[in-house]
This record gives sequence, structure tokens and C-alpha cells, in this order.
Amino acid sequence: MGGKNIKAAIGLEFYEAARKLGAKSDLLSIIGSYGDTLQDEEVLEALRDWNAAYSDLTPPEIEDRQ
Repeated sequence: MGGKNIKAAIGLEFYEAARKLGAKSDLLSIIGSYGDTLQDEEVLEALRDWNAAYSDLTPPEIEDRQ
């Protein structure tokens, strides 16, 4: 499996894991672009932007335990 195919397969697995955890479409679209339509640097920038925009979020499991 070549480098691009491995990245696409990893991206698909990340996508499925995030989807199963309830990720919204904006995050899923970034993950789905990994190894496919965006360069690594673009994916990293998009993920950093997303994390900065939602820095106040906490996972429901953490909120429920507090």
C-alpha cells in the first residue's frame, strides 16, 4: 500500500471513529480530507482552527462525571 493509500486508509478510520463518537459534519469534513483532497499542512491548519474555535467544549463523558 503506497503512502497516499495509507493516508487515505488512516483518514477513513479516523473519520469512522469520530463519526461513531458523534462528531459533527464540519469536523468530519476535515478528517475526511486527510490523505485525499487536502495537503497535510492544510489538514493540520484546519484542525488547529477547529480546536481553537471550540476550545471551550468538554466531552460529555467528562461533564457527566463532574
